[in-house]
Amino acid sequence: MIRIAIDKPSYDQGQSDGESGRESTVPPGIDEFSYYSGYVEGKAVLEGTKCHLFVPKDCKKERE
Repeated sequence: MIRIAIDKPSYDQGQSDGESGRESTVPPGIDEFSYYSGYVEGKAVLEGTKCHLFVPKDCKKERE
């Protein structure tokens, strides 16, 4: 099994940037994978995507 550790401050910075509509430029000293993971989630919230959770109950139904 593969486990990936997410750096919370990096994830939070990415999520904040995604929700704010900023460019996805990783600041110095930030973990890139964690930042982009947060950015994708934040961008989904910004765009009003209801299926931004990792395991949606019924993603197709929510988009209709």
